[in-house]
Amino acid sequence: MYTHPHPNQSEDKNHDSAFSVPLISLLDDKQWLYIRKRYHLTERELQTAKFVCCGFNNEDIASEMKITRGTVKTHIRNIYRRVRVKNKIQMVLKFVNVAAVFFAKSETASAIPIVEIKKSDKKTYASYNIPKKK
Repeated sequence: MYTHPHPNQSEDKNHDSAFSVPLISLLDDKQWLYIRKRYHLTERELQTAKFVCCGFNNEDIASEMKITRGTVKTHIRNIYRRVRVKNKIQMVLKFVNVAAVFFAKSETASAIPIVEIKKSDKKTYASYNIPKKK
């Protein structure tokens, strides 16, 4: 993971708001290169995708890339079409999953550690609401 400063956040290291944008990205440069080649993204589309995956909104992306919000929307729409997703969350999840699967198969790179899930002894809420068939 690498960090990228957000244009609207202060330089305060203790800035920990529930509404602040995380200053990390889930993919490294090799993984982004793989994503770019796999989905045939242009350099500007890739740059837009990186900002989206860091949590930037369209206005901040436009400001950082020095383009209009309409151009950002066009880049995002082109990415959605190539990646076959319908929103930013699906795009981020697909990029992380595709990179993880590819790099897990590679002997030279390790898989992306996303979240370590711990098993619980308690039943989940959903298991209580499942009606049993007779």
